[in-house]
Amino acid sequence: QEEVEKRGSRVGLIPRYVFGAGDWEGDLNRAISKQATKGAGLVQTLLESDRSDDFSDRVIHLQVRDETYRRVTVVFASEYVGLEIARRMNKEARVRITTEIKSCMDPEAK
Repeated sequence: QEEVEKRGSRVGLIPRYVFGAGDWEGDLNRAISKQATKGAGLVQTLLESDRSDDFSDRVIHLQVRDETYRRVTVVFASEYVGLEIARRMNKEARVRITTEIKSCMDPEAK
């Protein structure tokens, strides 16, 4: 029961991930990394009709909002996933900004 609760709090309540065998934490971390490296492109991926390889239901869930199935709300699979993507995106942005600042300050870079 503890293991199921732990998985559910990390991957959301999709049975194949909660009860599936294998390296579920590694699979989740790879999916998070793939989405987090997109930065603002993550939003563009959500808006595209063909998301195939760039989109993972391990990370993002679409919740149907009405009985016509025409409206959805996009949510992270879990609070953990949302916070982890934000943390990784923030880290990548800091690295990118630091690199830009250093290149601007280095007279040899020009």
